Amino acid sequence: MLDINRVLKEDRLLRALTGLNRKTFDELLEAFSVQLDLEAIALFPKAPTPSQRGR
Repeated sequence: MLDINRVLKEDRLLRALTGLNRKTFDELLEAFSVQLDLEAIALFPKAPTPSQRGR
């Protein structure tokens, strides 16, 4: 059974699973992480603080 930690440590498994070498995978990971963070901020804006709720 494949474990994600094992795949990320072994270049051969990473290439078999994704078709990408480690360097390319890391570059893609960085781009996806930035976009994911932007989407999460857009979907879940910060909750108002108690002083902003008008109590």
